[in-house]
Amino acid sequence: MSNKKNLSAEETDLTRRKLLTSAGILAAGGMLSGAVKADEKCAVKAKPAWDKPFTGEIPEKLPEGYNILLVVTDQERFFPTFPFPVPGRERLMKTGVTFCNHQNTSNVCTPSRSVLYTGLHMPQTKMFDNLGLPWMPYDLDPALGTTGHMMRELGYYTAYKG
Repeated sequence: MSNKKNLSAEETDLTRRKLLTSAGILAAGGMLSGAVKADEKCAVKAKPAWDKPFTGEIPEKLPEGYNILLVVTDQERFFPTFPFPVPGRERLMKTGVTFCNHQNTSNVCTPSRSVLYTGLHMPQTKMFDNLGLPWMPYDLDPALGTTGHMMRELGYYTAYKG
């Protein structure tokens, strides 16, 4: 026979608030421990895209041959090192900038991309779920502008492919 006693909440001074606070602290600690080590796992360290720090002024004319390629994929995870050969991707990672410790506010495609393309939060873009669903009556408002619009204003040729 076990001599363990089940304690009531009154006997342990445990309240719902204390339980939820403790659970939140434990969960945050678990998430943060992975975030601290995330940069160590990244095989390719990010390097500056420009040799001079940004001063807040956009130059009149950008350097010749300065190309920007933003690759966005769907239903794919990030591998710090690939489990199989992908020479094209490895070349892009070595010669470009790779975001090794990025965060997104939504794993759903449309809201996540609306934030990436506009720099605004989901409530500002009104993109809360994927387009084409009955509860998503909005398209992305063209008046918001995107990185493509901003780059075009700077003289770049911009295109969305795929």
